[in-house]
Amino acid sequence: MPKVLSEVCEMYPHCRVISRLGYNDEILDYVAQGILDVAVVSTVKQNERLPHEYLGSERLMLVGSSGSDIGLMPNFPASNLGTRRLVMSPVLLRRFEDDFARAGVEISPTVEVESAVAIFGLLRQPGWFSVLPASALCGIAASDFSATPLSEPTIERDRWLVGSPVRPPSELSLYFRSVLRRVLAENPHCTVAREAGALEDLA
Repeated sequence: MPKVLSEVCEMYPHCRVISRLGYNDEILDYVAQGILDVAVVSTVKQNERLPHEYLGSERLMLVGSSGSDIGLMPNFPASNLGTRRLVMSPVLLRRFEDDFARAGVEISPTVEVESAVAIFGLLRQPGWFSVLPASALCGIAASDFSATPLSEPTIERDRWLVGSPVRPPSELSLYFRSVLRRVLAENPHCTVAREAGALEDLA
């Protein structure tokens, strides 16, 4: 998101962008109430009445410090996560707990923290690792961190774009969407859905 927002603000230097983080349902409520114009979420579920568009899917990755041994691995078995010192978001941990459990994998992070700044701060220290969605690495130089997809089980999550139910998308909103798609497409572990028909979905 930092890379996307940076490009949007460069194209529209007089705009004022307010970005919010939150739980999936909380963000959907913000859009429904008109607090947010557009949002990226992992599921629409009970809020399918909102204009929405499928963006694609992304792999879960094991991420470590630059130069870590995982950078040389084609993938990393989730059953081996217990051998690594993990820092994880409790939201992400709960979201995929059942997926790991079905594969007989139990994850016990050393540190649970919601702050992305804190997570990436620890990841810069050798010996620390985290499980993150591939999109978390979009716009980050490959030399900054080591990363490899999780396997056994291989886990993917969907991404959806939701828009205001009362306001048509603005020029800025449409540009935001196009930059978002391009940045996601640059990540080899993100699958981007075809753009055809997307604008009609949010019109």
